[in-house]
Amino acid sequence: MMEEAFKHVVIPDRLLTRLGPAINSGTALLLYGPAGNGKTTIAEIIGKIFKAVIYIPHCFVAEGQIVKVYDQTVHEPVPSLGDTGVVRGLRRERFDKRWVACSRPLIITGGELSIEMLDLKFNSLAKFYEAPLHIKALNGTFLIDDFGRQRASPSEILNRWIVPLNSRIDFLSFHTSKAIELPFDELVIFSTNLHPNDLMDPAFQRRIAYKLETVEPPVDLFRKVFEGMAASKGMTLTDEVFNQVMRIIEENEAQLAYFQPKFVIEQVMASCKFEDMEPQFTPENVEDALLNLFVKAPESKMFGVARD
Repeated sequence: MMEEAFKHVVIPDRLLTRLGPAINSGTALLLYGPAGNGKTTIAEIIGKIFKAVIYIPHCFVAEGQIVKVYDQTVHEPVPSLGDTGVVRGLRRERFDKRWVACSRPLIITGGELSIEMLDLKFNSLAKFYEAPLHIKALNGTFLIDDFGRQRASPSEILNRWIVPLNSRIDFLSFHTSKAIELPFDELVIFSTNLHPNDLMDPAFQRRIAYKLETVEPPVDLFRKVFEGMAASKGMTLTDEVFNQVMRIIEENEAQLAYFQPKFVIEQVMASCKFEDMEPQFTPENVEDALLNLFVKAPESKMFGVARD
């Protein structure tokens, strides 16, 4: 299943081998490393590996309070028998309307995440509660992207989840001060370009069983990514173009990154569109693309504007 999921992605074999046990365990996973090396892409692919159908309740009642769970913006219903004519083994949806047959959810949150979003939210007009994102992600994957750059600090998020990550049980409180116990059964992925030591102390690191670093690609993988992306856009990566890219990257004392080929190709295609020409690499548009990728030091003046 992993090989099928990652077949369109260039990824080191060693990283794929280490990902397997982490995904299969269902415990928390930390992906860290320099920006632009595929952490978010890997996490999103992980969230789509499992194809099982799950049943999500529209809502549930606890302590006399209604809690809404099903959310059309994050949950993806599977086609019913009547829609496709294919028997999927789903019977409950035909007679029990309290549940919605869905694919396993993949919920992604980034810098907008606040500590309040991890608790029940009361709708004072409709008189019901909205389940937090991690409850909507039950039986699926919850990705916290760019961990460390949220509205809530890393310590606040980890303090909130220090018990759930271990016990697989979470406690949520109503505005009446009554608390309920809910499962915390999901794959939680933290993705960050910060070093783990800058985000959490050793006690928290122990609770995240799997920590995988994504590093800059070796030259052969970098070229493989470049060639594949260029071919998908109808362009050919020649030795001259590749050597030009490598030379400018070295001149800027920059590290290779998996995102760079995509960036250069998109810039080249935009330049060709402006010039009303077929997509192709030229020394000029490749150089322009890399000038947009790397910001020169203040003392470097590539262009100037003459003033009277």
